[in-house]
Amino acid sequence: TLPNCPRATMFDAAALDYDVIGIEDGLATGNEDTRIANLRDLEAIGVRIATANEVIQEIHRAADRATSNEERR
Repeated sequence: TLPNCPRATMFDAAALDYDVIGIEDGLATGNEDTRIANLRDLEAIGVRIATANEVIQEIHRAADRATSNEERR
Protein backbone atom coordinates (compact mmCIF):
# COMPACT_ATOMS: atom_id res chain seq x y z
CA THR A 1 0.00 0.00 0.00
CA LEU A 2 3.00 2.35 0.28
CA PRO A 3 2.63 3.91 -3.20
CA ASN A 4 -0.93 4.95 -2.37
CA CYS A 5 -2.36 6.33 0.89
CA PRO A 6 0.76 6.22 3.12
CA ARG A 7 2.89 7.97 0.50
CA ALA A 8 0.28 10.66 -0.17
CA THR A 9 -0.21 11.28 3.54
CA MET A 10 3.53 11.59 4.18
CA PHE A 11 3.98 13.91 1.18
CA ASP A 12 1.13 16.15 2.42
CA ALA A 13 2.48 16.22 5.98
CA ALA A 14 5.99 17.07 4.78
CA ALA A 15 4.58 19.84 2.58
CA LEU A 16 2.93 21.28 5.70
CA ASP A 17 6.32 21.24 7.51
CA TYR A 18 5.50 18.40 9.88
CA ASP A 19 8.35 16.20 11.06
CA VAL A 20 7.48 12.92 9.36
CA ILE A 21 8.86 9.47 10.08
CA GLY A 22 8.06 6.60 7.73
CA ILE A 23 8.17 3.32 9.62
CA GLU A 24 10.10 1.24 7.10
CA ASP A 25 9.08 -2.18 8.34
CA GLY A 26 5.43 -1.13 8.34
CA LEU A 27 5.28 -0.03 4.69
CA ALA A 28 4.73 -2.61 1.95
CA THR A 29 4.48 -2.74 -1.83
CA GLY A 30 4.01 -5.45 -4.42
CA ASN A 31 7.75 -5.73 -4.99
CA GLU A 32 10.95 -4.62 -3.31
CA ASP A 33 12.16 -2.33 -6.13
CA THR A 34 8.97 -0.28 -5.91
CA ARG A 35 9.27 -0.13 -2.13
CA ILE A 36 12.87 1.10 -2.26
CA ALA A 37 12.03 3.70 -4.91
CA ASN A 38 9.15 5.04 -2.81
CA LEU A 39 11.27 5.19 0.36
CA ARG A 40 13.98 7.10 -1.54
CA ASP A 41 11.39 9.55 -2.89
CA LEU A 42 10.13 10.14 0.64
CA GLU A 43 13.64 10.68 1.98
CA ALA A 44 14.28 13.18 -0.83
CA ILE A 45 11.46 15.41 0.45
CA GLY A 46 12.63 15.22 4.06
CA VAL A 47 10.73 12.24 5.43
CA ARG A 48 12.87 10.32 7.87
CA ILE A 49 12.80 6.57 7.28
CA ALA A 50 13.34 4.41 10.37
CA THR A 51 12.41 0.98 11.64
CA ALA A 52 9.75 0.55 14.31
CA ASN A 53 12.44 -0.61 16.72
CA GLU A 54 14.53 2.54 16.12
CA VAL A 55 11.55 4.76 16.87
CA ILE A 56 10.66 2.78 20.01
CA GLN A 57 14.24 3.12 21.26
CA GLU A 58 14.15 6.89 20.66
CA ILE A 59 10.89 7.17 22.59
CA HIS A 60 12.44 5.28 25.51
CA ARG A 61 15.52 7.53 25.47
CA ALA A 62 13.35 10.65 25.42
CA ALA A 63 11.29 9.33 28.33
CA ASP A 64 14.47 8.55 30.28
CA ARG A 65 15.76 12.10 29.66
CA ALA A 66 12.45 13.59 30.78
CA THR A 67 12.50 11.48 33.95
CA SER A 68 16.10 12.54 34.68
CA ASN A 69 15.21 16.20 34.21
CA GLU A 70 12.23 15.86 36.57
CA GLU A 71 14.38 14.20 39.23
CA ARG A 72 16.88 17.09 39.11
CA ARG A 73 14.20 19.65 39.95
